[in-house]
Amino acid sequence: MKNRTAAQLTLFILMATLIVAPISTPYAEEDPVVAIVDGDPIHRSVIETFHENLPAQYQGHPLEKIFPELLEQVISFKLIANEARRNNYSNSDKMKRRLAMLEDQLIRQEYLKETLASSISEHSLRKRYKDTVGSMPPKDEVSARHILVESEEQAREIIGELKGGADFIQLAMTRSIGPSKDNGGNLGYFTREAMVPEFSAAAFELGVGEITQSPVKTPYGWHVIKVEDRREAQTPSFEELRGTLQAQVSQEVVTKLVEDLRSNAEVQKFDLNGEPQAN
Repeated sequence: MKNRTAAQLTLFILMATLIVAPISTPYAEEDPVVAIVDGDPIHRSVIETFHENLPAQYQGHPLEKIFPELLEQVISFKLIANEARRNNYSNSDKMKRRLAMLEDQLIRQEYLKETLASSISEHSLRKRYKDTVGSMPPKDEVSARHILVESEEQAREIIGELKGGADFIQLAMTRSIGPSKDNGGNLGYFTREAMVPEFSAAAFELGVGEITQSPVKTPYGWHVIKVEDRREAQTPSFEELRGTLQAQVSQEVVTKLVEDLRSNAEVQKFDLNGEPQAN
């Protein structure tokens, strides 16, 4: 690893490890000790947890490759933690409150993880998918090209050139100021909702091969549009929607869980000064 990359990784490891579980936790027998610091063992699972909490761009590095660097970081953090304990930081009221909050966070995350795993099955997701796509009204798509210019006068001039036989793609490449100019103004297929209303209204009025006879104004400038094809939008596959469906079901499960817990709990609320709030 280059020095710069190693330095960045060290910084990210520091950031990531500030929010993971404490180092000293119970371990299974199959979890080997990878270091001992002042008599305290550090187990492999701690290194694995650090690795899992790295930013995405570093999680691609195999654990075996960056294990020595991670281990050195864990040892450093353990030394700092031990020194903080010797200085009685672990017994301060502030630290006790933070540890209690961290414990709540960790057990809450684990509980929700297991609750969702048992509540969301492949069958339930596929049923939700079937219900979702079944309720989707059919949508049309058009495939279009456009030429974007700054003024209405420029757009009318281009329309005149097209009527005289000029090639749309060439004009798009030489005259358009839009990001699609290098691709001949090609926007691919899109639904009505995918574009700003003014653009969609004009594009969906055209037949295949037709070009707008008047410039179309949008917040981006003035457009000349050519429709190249029309089709019915393809239904997204189950795998394409899996993440969205899982998020929807997860939200519903958690919302229902909280509602049930609140209905059976006694909750008292106070204002910022600790005074009771009126119900």
